[in-house]
Amino acid sequence: STVEIMNLLLEINLEQKTALVMVTHNPDLEAYADRILYVEDGTFTRQVLNKTQSRLSVAEYSSFLEHADRTAVERELPSAVTVS
Repeated sequence: STVEIMNLLLEINLEQKTALVMVTHNPDLEAYADRILYVEDGTFTRQVLNKTQSRLSVAEYSSFLEHADRTAVERELPSAVTVS
């Protein structure tokens, strides 16, 4: 899963002191970075520094995504259905 791969990359980054450059549209993964650069229209617009890089829990993140998917589906369903 995404979280398992990110946890492995973070472990390599921290243990071997290697640089890792990641490009993503997933803001949930920002926890893994020590430095985040935001780009708009090809220009760096903002920088954020994380004092501590964090891992996500596979179980907790999976549960979060399932809940988010259910909530999105519920928002798309009409609250009442009229049958003629």
